[in-house]
Amino acid sequence: MPNGKTEQRLPAASGKVIGDHDYSLMDTTSGGTKRKNSPITPTKSTAPPLKVKSTKDSSEMVNASLVEAIEKLTSKMDSFGDQLRENSVMVASIAKLVELNATEIKECKIKIQTMEKEVPRLIKENNELKEKVTELERYKRRWNLKIHGLKEKADEKTRDVVMSILSKLAPQWNTSMESVVDSAHRIGRKEEGRDRQIIIQFTMRFHRDAIWKMSKNSKICKDLGIHFKQDFCKADREARAAAWPKMEQARMAGQNVYYRGHVGYINDADAFFGRVKDWTPTVDESFRNACDADISMEEVERAVNCLSLDKSPGSDGLTSNFYKHFWKYIKDLVFNMLKEISESNILPTTMKQGTIILIPKPGKNPKLIDNLRPITLLNNDYKILTHIYANRLKTGISQIISETQSGFLKGRSIHNNIRLVLDLLDYNYLVEDGFILFLDFFKAFDMIEHKFMFHTLETFGFGENFKNF
Repeated sequence: MPNGKTEQRLPAASGKVIGDHDYSLMDTTSGGTKRKNSPITPTKSTAPPLKVKSTKDSSEMVNASLVEAIEKLTSKMDSFGDQLRENSVMVASIAKLVELNATEIKECKIKIQTMEKEVPRLIKENNELKEKVTELERYKRRWNLKIHGLKEKADEKTRDVVMSILSKLAPQWNTSMESVVDSAHRIGRKEEGRDRQIIIQFTMRFHRDAIWKMSKNSKICKDLGIHFKQDFCKADREARAAAWPKMEQARMAGQNVYYRGHVGYINDADAFFGRVKDWTPTVDESFRNACDADISMEEVERAVNCLSLDKSPGSDGLTSNFYKHFWKYIKDLVFNMLKEISESNILPTTMKQGTIILIPKPGKNPKLIDNLRPITLLNNDYKILTHIYANRLKTGISQIISETQSGFLKGRSIHNNIRLVLDLLDYNYLVEDGFILFLDFFKAFDMIEHKFMFHTLETFGFGENFKNF
């Protein structure tokens, strides 16, 4: 059954079925065609005709399919158009948002730039405010002292107990102790088995400082098992704690260490002068001998002439006008007194005394003690003695004071340094690398230490008599 066609067999005339034909049995010799026992070729039956649709029907079906496809495509295009429009609207919204964000970012950048300019000022103001608050707190505590170790009793009257202790330390104030102590109370929460410390606030700094000095190495405090301490603010306590390791190390090394308020000091004068001794100038022998010489009457009279007239006197009430007016009557008495002082190296009590007057600083709050400038009125006999040694120093002080110090010496003017600073500013382009440094000593005359002064005089080469004076 080639090509999948069904073979049909037809019935023969004899009523027998004829088998498959075989053309090899046919006789093809000339003279005619004869069959030799060959089977009869079957006659193929006519196949039924195929049903084929007409061209018109096929065209309609194609058209219908095309229409359907076009409609689907159109629907998809419409849907795509809707999505495209939605996306366009969304993109437009995003563009507006981006533009809005860009504007806000620009505004934020401007604000950040403004804040960057403001931040340093705010930091500076904040630091200044912190310093002012700390200074106010530190100033407030200068009237306070603390007592540690005093046994706490039930229902005690703390102020009365404190005044009783202070009366033993300063019996001269027994009658006025009520006006000396402003307040006294325990601080902190009361706990079983713990004696809280006491804080005392005095009415005057004078009383507070006096009690503080009296309490040091006091037998009364040792017998009671108590000790007084200064009242520091948190910043000062932290500063002292941070400085203590170095202070302790210096103390163990044999150096003189001490606190002044919250500031720690290490006095290593020997090491300092050892480093600067080789390049420190010294006075010559003639100047050293002149400073060590005995006091002469000529020097005393010259010193009296140096006294300014119409000035306030010291505690003895003797003005400079008195000394000059009665000089011919009292000069021997004054000379012998000064000669005895020079020989014994002992000052009388009245020369160690002074009357302190507080003068308010211009433009500052006079209620704050730091804004009051103390002026000490000294006796004129003490001024005469100091003028004698000052006049001696003037004759050769330039040997050890550099020319760069333009002030406080006769023949020199501080205006020279002002001119020098202006010249440096005008010709700064001639200097490749440099700077101008201005220093101001905080309370310079309150920080003078006698031991350091003696080291200084010795390094400069002054004699023993002058150093002892």
